[in-house]
Amino acid sequence: MFMENKYIERAKFEDYVPFYGDAPHEKIISGKAHPIEGTVFLNIRNKRLECFVCDSESLDGFLKIKPGEIVQVKMLFHNFPYKDDTRTKERKYIEDIRMEKHRTGGVNHYRIAGQIIEIGKHPKYEDSYKIIIDCGLILTTRIGKNVPVKVGDYIRAEGRLDAHLVEGDSK
Repeated sequence: MFMENKYIERAKFEDYVPFYGDAPHEKIISGKAHPIEGTVFLNIRNKRLECFVCDSESLDGFLKIKPGEIVQVKMLFHNFPYKDDTRTKERKYIEDIRMEKHRTGGVNHYRIAGQIIEIGKHPKYEDSYKIIIDCGLILTTRIGKNVPVKVGDYIRAEGRLDAHLVEGDSK
């Protein structure tokens, strides 16, 4: 049985930058506009990460958190990873790649490499598996069923890193 909910990261909340879409400036400064998405800055395992947030429940939760508080988050990675052809590349890392010369931008864009620690049926996409990857932190993503993977394989990917607030913990 797929146990995604057991892979929760503890993070130190640093900051939140909201995005209000087309709301007029007057409504935003009066506090009457609600953000539709945003960016959170988290410190997880001594690594500062910039993560996208669009889920309304997480947005509302992050807006109530003060800098320095410890929160529990589920990390989600949006892109299809691919399997390494050789086991000689068994490395785990996550790196911000927005500043690379060939990039024209991209919000919260990272390159990861890590080991698959769990595989399960994807609840939305019949052509994909939901996988848990250990890339120095634990995150969830999906991979096409046409890519032959198993627990223990190493994969790489580039994509957007999202954070979903699970619960706050100000200890």
